[in-house]
Formats: sequence, C-alpha cells, structure tokens
Amino acid sequence: MRTTLTLDDDVAALIKLEMRGSGESFKGTVNHLLRLGLTAAQRPEKKKRFVVTPYAMGLKPGLSYDSIPELLEKAEGPYHRRATPPPALLRVPQRIAIEARNAEMPAQVKQIDGA
Repeated sequence: MRTTLTLDDDVAALIKLEMRGSGESFKGTVNHLLRLGLTAAQRPEKKKRFVVTPYAMGLKPGLSYDSIPELLEKAEGPYHRRATPPPALLRVPQRIAIEARNAEMPAQVKQIDGA
C-alpha cells in the first residue's frame, strides 16, 4: 500500500538511527517499527499476582467465640447494642443530623432512647 506520511522531526531522526543500525531500507525500518508498536499495544501487560499470606491471629485470653453477645460486649462495650454509634465517634455532619433528628423527637421518646 502506498501512502504519504508526515513524520515529526524527532520521529524521523529515530527512524534514521534505526536504519543505520539495522542496515534496512526506510520502508523496511518503518514497517518493522510499526509492527513492534502495534503488537506491543495489543498485548496486555502482565501484572504481578497479589498473594496474601494468612496466619492465625487467635483470640486474646479471656475471649471466646462461644458467646457472641459476650464477645461483642467485651470488644465494643455497651454501644454495640445501639443502632448508631455514640455521638463522640461520629463525624460532625452525621452528629449534626442525629442531633437535629433528636431535637424533633417528643421528650418522652428522648428519655426512652437515652438521648
């Protein structure tokens, strides 16, 4: 196939260097370099496989999986029973939203909820 191709100056210089090194013609060098570039672009890059090495961490002394509620109580304290974490652990926008919601509740509900 015949075509006219405009090359940037730096690309033309690189092709001329390759021509001198390989001894091929301009046409042969361009075809060779295009084949290399096109086949490299089609091949996906091989990625190194990510491997996780697990090890048994076990439980701290005094903890057991036999009683999950007891384990939660020891690990998280009394707040594991709440639907939302204590206000001190929330980010500011969440805390403001909860405080605004609590402010709209009747006084009797606030006393039951503990807020």
